[in-house]
Amino acid sequence: MNEAELERTQVYEKRRMGPSTRVTMFLPSGDKEELELDKDEVIIGRSKECDIVVPDASVSRNHIRLSYEGGTYLLKDLGSTNGIRVNGELTRKCYLKDEDTIQVGRVFLKFAIAGKRKAPGAEDSQRVQVVARKTGWRDRLAARLGRRAGPAASTGGRRRLYLIAAIAMVLMVVVLGSSGKRKQRDPQPTPVASAAVAAPEIAPATATAIPATPAAGEPLLAEQTERLRIQKRLEVSARAARESLEGLEKLFAQARTASELDHARTRAADARKAFDEALQLDPKNAEASKGRGRVVEIEKRIAAKLKDMEAAQDKETAALSAKAQALFNAGNYSGAITAWQSVLERSPGSPQASAGIANARQALAKRQSVTSMEAAATALLAAIREAIEKGGKAANDGLPATALNHYDVARAKIEEVSGLGLPNSSNVLIEVKSAEREIQERTRPLLQEVERIKVAAREAFGLGVTYQSLNQLAEARRQWEKVLEISKDPGDEYHRKAKAKLAELGGGGS
Repeated sequence: MNEAELERTQVYEKRRMGPSTRVTMFLPSGDKEELELDKDEVIIGRSKECDIVVPDASVSRNHIRLSYEGGTYLLKDLGSTNGIRVNGELTRKCYLKDEDTIQVGRVFLKFAIAGKRKAPGAEDSQRVQVVARKTGWRDRLAARLGRRAGPAASTGGRRRLYLIAAIAMVLMVVVLGSSGKRKQRDPQPTPVASAAVAAPEIAPATATAIPATPAAGEPLLAEQTERLRIQKRLEVSARAARESLEGLEKLFAQARTASELDHARTRAADARKAFDEALQLDPKNAEASKGRGRVVEIEKRIAAKLKDMEAAQDKETAALSAKAQALFNAGNYSGAITAWQSVLERSPGSPQASAGIANARQALAKRQSVTSMEAAATALLAAIREAIEKGGKAANDGLPATALNHYDVARAKIEEVSGLGLPNSSNVLIEVKSAEREIQERTRPLLQEVERIKVAAREAFGLGVTYQSLNQLAEARRQWEKVLEISKDPGDEYHRKAKAKLAELGGGGS
C-alpha cells in the first residue's frame, strides 16, 4: 500500500490497556457504551468521581468496585441501595468470569475478557491507522465495520474480516439475482427481503473512512449491518429481561415482609420496562410478550399480598391500641407506654398512640412525684409521733409548759407535710391529720393548767418582789420558793424568774 492509493487517513491515539477487559454498559434508554478497563481497580457508580460514571438515578453514588487480584476479577458491592445481581443472582461479592452480566439498578453491564492484546506501537501508546482506498471492496468493508485492514491487522482479525466479506458477497449475489428476475416480471421496483444471517458480534466503529464513490451493493451491506446490530441489541435486551424476571420470581417467593414486597414491586417495574424495550425492538417477539405477561401477573400478586398484609396489620394495631388503653385505665402506665410504642412501629404517626404515650408518661411522672412526696411525709410523720410522745410524758410529769413545747414542734412538722401537696387519698396524709386532732385534744387541758399555774406563780412572784422592796428578804424568799412549788416546769416564765431572784439572795435574808 502506498500513499498515492489513499483517499484520506484518520489517526487516533489509544492508550495501552494491558489485558483486554471490556465492560459493555446497557442503559435503560436503550443506549449502549463499550468501555475498556485500564486499571487494576475501578469504581463504578453515579458519582462524577467514579472511574466509570453511570448516569442513572437507580445507581448509587459509589455502587460497585471491580478489582483484578491474582489473575481473577473480584466484584464487590460498596453498600449500594439497590444491590447488585450477577447473572440474575443477588450477591454482595463474587468473582467474575467471561460473559457475566452485572445488573446495577436499572443498568446492565456485560463483562468480557479477551486475553492479552499485542501492542504494535510504543510502550505507552500506539498509533492505529484506519485507511480507505478509492477502490477495493475489502478495505471499504473494513472501514465501514471499524476494523483494521492491511498488514497491521492480526491474523484473527483478517479471518473475521474475510468471513464477513464472504457472507456479504453471497448475500449480494443472491439478492441481485433475485432482484434481476423480479425486474423482468415487474417493471415497478419492489423491496428486497434479505435473509437473517447469523454473524459474529460487531463492535461499533471508532474511526471510519467513507469512500468517495460507493460501489454497487454497498447500501444493501449497510442495511444488513444495521439489521445485525438491531438483532444483537434485541438479544442483549431479551437476555437482560429474562434474567430480571428470574431474579424477580425468586425475590417474590422469598418475600415475607411489606418492605421485601415493596422491593419486589420495584424490581417488577424494572423487569416490565426491560420487556417493553425488547418488544419495541421486536413487537412480535412471543418470548418477550410472555415474559411481560408473567411480570404483570407477579405485580398483581404482590399488590394483593400487600393488601392482605395491611389488613392484618390494621387488625393487630387495633388490638394493641385496645390493650394499651386497658393498661392505662388499670394504672399500669409503663405497660401502656410499651403497648402504644408497638402501635407506632406498625402505624408510624398514629395520633392516638402518640397522645396515649404522652398521657401515660405524665401520669407516671405524677405517680413518681407522689411516691417521693409520700416518702418525705412518712419521715415527718415519724417526727410528729415522737414529739407527741415526749409531750405526753412531760404532761404526766406535771410539766405542762414543756408538754406544750413538744406539741408545738409536732405542729410545725404537720405544717411541712401540708406544704408537700399530697393528694387527700394519701395514707400518710390521713395519719398526719389524725395526729393533728390528737394534739388539739391534748393541748386544750394543758393550756388551762398552764394558765392556772401562771396566775398563781405571778401572784406569788409579785409578793416576793414586794417583800424584797420592804427589805423583808426572808418573806420574799418564801414567796419565790412558793413560785417554784407552783410552777415546777423549768420552761415556765415565772419559774425562771423566781429561780433567778433566789440566786440573787443567796444564803442571806432575815
